[in-house]
Formats: sequence, structure tokens, C-alpha cells
Amino acid sequence: MVANPMSGPKQGTGPVAGSKTPAERTVQVIVFAILVFVALLMFVPFAFSIATSFKTSPEAAQLSFGNMFWPNAPTTAAYQTAFDSNIARWFFNSVFIALIWIAGRAIMDTMAGYAFAKMEFPGRKFLFLLVLGTMMVPGIVTVIPKFIVLDDLGLLNTYGALTIPFLADAFGIFLMKQFFESIPRDLEEAARIDGASRYQIFRQ
Repeated sequence: MVANPMSGPKQGTGPVAGSKTPAERTVQVIVFAILVFVALLMFVPFAFSIATSFKTSPEAAQLSFGNMFWPNAPTTAAYQTAFDSNIARWFFNSVFIALIWIAGRAIMDTMAGYAFAKMEFPGRKFLFLLVLGTMMVPGIVTVIPKFIVLDDLGLLNTYGALTIPFLADAFGIFLMKQFFESIPRDLEEAARIDGASRYQIFRQ
């Protein structure tokens, strides 16, 4: 007799691979419920800010649960005041200063980090410790000295006062130094053998 090729041992009646037990489904539902609750909780301040923007000044000052997310007398006076002011100039100032900060720190921090990581010069370790030491000084402590220096340089009420003191950052220098130290020196030595200059090695 020829055995039936379709016949074989009976499959087990246990749970199919990949399926979840009722307990696992319950845990998953609870986790999803917690995540949804946290997401809604994070959305509350945003919704409150939007609702407050449509309130009058007296109503915004008198906070209550009834008008927390819906004003009693909605008004667009706040938006009219904002657009009637010099908001375009304020927006330009914010974007312009942010771009200068980004470009300045990308250049200065990268160059300083490369120098501390790959170049040998007297006092390198001591200077790097001084840079790290500035991270332990609270920013509020340097406000008055910065103001005096900027006043002596005639930079008050200028873009220079908002950009020059912030073109380099100790933490950024530290990060770039750690990055350059992770690059093998063999690559740098091979580039020197090929005739690459210090700037070419740094740029590439």
C-alpha cells in the first residue's frame, strides 16, 4: 500500500506561533491606553495656549475650568495686535541670529575640536581643561561681565551683541574633539603621504 502523502502527524492544538495570549493582549491594551493618555496630556498645554489666544485680557487673567479650553467671548484682538506690530522684523531677527549661531558654532567648534584632538602644541591639555571648566560656570554669572565688555566695544543694541559671544560653545568643542579622536590616525598619516595639507585633511 502506498501511504497517503497528505497524511501525517496531527498538528498540535496549542496556540499558533506569533499569536498572543489573552494576558498579553490585556497588557498591550493597557500600554496603548497609557500612551494615548500621555499623548493627550502633552497636547493640553498647546490647546490651552490656542484657547487663551482667543480670549480678552481680563478673561485670560481670570482662569477657571469653564473657560480653560474655550473662551466665553472669542476674539481675534491678540492676533490683530501681533500683526499690526513689527512682527515680521522680530521673526527675521530670530531666524537671522539662529542661522549665525548655527554657522558659527559649526565652524568654530569643529576647528577647535580638531586642533585639540589631532594637533600637538604646548599647553594643549591645559587649554582644553580651561574650555571644559567654562561649562561649570553658570551662565547668569557672566551676564554682567558680558554686558560691560559689549558696552565698551560699542556693540549694544546690535546684531554683534547677540551673535559674537555665542559663536563658540565648550560643549560643542568637547563633542567634536571626541569625534575626531575616534578617527584612526592611520587615515591622517596616509593623507599626509599622499601630499594632503593640514587643511585638506581637516576638510575631507
